[in-house]
Amino acid sequence: MKKGILLGMLLLFVCGLCACSQEEAKEVVMEVVDCSVPFINEMEKDVTALRVRPSDAYEWSGNILGDGAWSDSYSVDVIVSAEVPDAEAGWQVAMTFADNQELVWNDLVMQNGVEYVFSYEADGTPKVVQNIVEYEANEEL
Repeated sequence: MKKGILLGMLLLFVCGLCACSQEEAKEVVMEVVDCSVPFINEMEKDVTALRVRPSDAYEWSGNILGDGAWSDSYSVDVIVSAEVPDAEAGWQVAMTFADNQELVWNDLVMQNGVEYVFSYEADGTPKVVQNIVEYEANEEL
């Protein structure tokens, strides 16, 4: 009798596993992001580390600046090339400054034809502004 109950429970367990595995799996379509986006530093201090990632579910990139520093009032081209589940979901950008302060910006859409200017509001709050970049007819993207 115990063997029959045990066998019945095992059969129900196996049937449950089969039913779960036969549910339609949602396929995640990956989008390719491949672009160069100018970042402009107007933070009034040097940046010693610059990292990006497609979302908080991914690891941070290495330091884009290498061993160098990104000085105030200068531009740096950030080149991203990755497969992400939703290119419009945005990217995170982390900056570490020479004074070891770190700031993270969220939801920046990386695409050709835009630039980002990092600065402060009048009250000292960090801000980022997205600008559309217009290219000359003979200029390459």
